[in-house]
Amino acid sequence: LVTFLTSSMPDKVLAKAEPMYLSKSAEELPDTAIEAVRKETLRLYDNAFAIIAHGLSLHRHDILSDKDLGVVVREGKKVIPIDFDAEYNQSIKGLYGEIINFISRSQSIMTSNQTDELFKLRAAGRDIVEAIKDTKHMHKNLAQYILSDNEFIRAEYNKIRKQLGNLMRRLATISESGDDPEMILSIDNLKMYMEENDITVNGVLENLIRDKKITAEMATSLMNDSSYAYDVAKNLIQMGETLFATGDYDMKLAERSIALTDEEVSEILNETGNQ
Repeated sequence: LVTFLTSSMPDKVLAKAEPMYLSKSAEELPDTAIEAVRKETLRLYDNAFAIIAHGLSLHRHDILSDKDLGVVVREGKKVIPIDFDAEYNQSIKGLYGEIINFISRSQSIMTSNQTDELFKLRAAGRDIVEAIKDTKHMHKNLAQYILSDNEFIRAEYNKIRKQLGNLMRRLATISESGDDPEMILSIDNLKMYMEENDITVNGVLENLIRDKKITAEMATSLMNDSSYAYDVAKNLIQMGETLFATGDYDMKLAERSIALTDEEVSEILNETGNQ
């Protein structure tokens, strides 16, 4: 009888969009509540990772491997089909809503510092959602142009795939570093990487248009999608600054105080370019 019941009534598998850590008991202690939200937001990003990767026609296992992503994107001749709305509703929407509701219930018993930390985690969740939306916006053109006969537009969209894939790979490495004090330096390097590869400001787009290597329609699509890609990168980096930081509040505050701002990143790049 036990064997029969065990086989016919298997253990319930927790759905991707159902919370794992947001229990009633976790609400009662501020530090426990904050850690529960952090862990649940990490799950949210894990779910979003696959959606963003497939939106770039990349596989999770390739991003997390040591393969050369430049080779991966050049050799990948197939577009990965994805229904963004279905994936979002199944893996993101419910879990994100539960996180927001939990934060609303928990903040009443917290100090201002604890509330501030909770709000930063809420912002990290929003960054994840926005990164998915921006990936969705550029997916249609990306799916078209990575198969284009025009080698120049194909190369530029493959650059977007490679750059965002590398960014996600480096964020995964940072997330596994634990209390590594060099984490903030790694985040700053990602900010520099993002700015250096923004083709709307580094002259690449203008050169392609001037040399008539791409059509006006291609140029418009590339300009818009480069902007979306920039926003994906920016949102993921902001998310990483909050979500992958560990330790007590004072340590997190110290790390954030030495992180480069967007203005400081731009100043450094301008100085480097003028040398």
